[in-house]
Amino acid sequence: MNLSVAAAATRLGISRQAVLKLIDRGTLQATAEMSRGKVARYLIPVSVVAHRLDSIKAPPGYISLVECATALNVDPTTVRRWIADGKLSAKVNLSNQRFVQLAAARLVAESVKP
Repeated sequence: MNLSVAAAATRLGISRQAVLKLIDRGTLQATAEMSRGKVARYLIPVSVVAHRLDSIKAPPGYISLVECATALNVDPTTVRRWIADGKLSAKVNLSNQRFVQLAAARLVAESVKP
């Protein structure tokens, strides 16, 4: 069974444009259906999307950057800055999503409170 770009985007929780970028980069397998010499649509196997979903799950003991920001009542940009400044370490998956340990983030949040 195959999925359209829109259906794959919905399952992966990303935009249609992000799916197209992954296809263009060759990191997401898809078959192009041609019409009049142009790509009419891409078909993405369900198994490829399922494998991709497995690769974007948070590692054990980690939460997403957005989940962390929500738990600490800060903006996600703040958590990204802590990572960029080296105050907080993060793991990055194949989709370039960042995951952090909530306990470590809480310590950083406490140390930067005014």
